Amino acid sequence: MIRKLDVIIPVFNEADNVTPLVLRLDAALSQENVSYHLYIVDDHSTDDTVKIVKELAKKYSISLLSKKGQQGKAYSILEGAAASTAPVST
Repeated sequence: MIRKLDVIIPVFNEADNVTPLVLRLDAALSQENVSYHLYIVDDHSTDDTVKIVKELAKKYSISLLSKKGQQGKAYSILEGAAASTAPVST
């Protein structure tokens, strides 16, 4: 059964971690035949997080959102949820 899932991922200076996370999510969701889209919400990273996510978005179903509101994980999740179009977001 194919299901649609949006995954909201808040990031701040996660250059070392974002690629392994995307690869693990893709492997797990693809194995279960789940259609997904990743909303990666960057909270003004000062490392190469944005550059890496832009490269990943060329291969995977990813939207990079640049944080507009207040800093913090909760606000990042709210911005990602506002962008989500799937019946299920996590």
